[in-house]
Amino acid sequence: MPLRSSVGTVTAVQQFAAAGVLLLVTACCMALAARIYRNSVLRVGAPVRWRQALAA
Repeated sequence: MPLRSSVGTVTAVQQFAAAGVLLLVTACCMALAARIYRNSVLRVGAPVRWRQALAA
């Protein structure tokens, strides 16, 4: 998108849509990382498997 934007072939709506998708994906990744951190790193003791780390 930055290359298309610099060339000038992108409308404002497309730029805002791309920015919105970027923000949404960033928020989802942060929520996933927080869940994994809370369920695995903060536990003391035996190793935690991925299913346990992703469980609610």
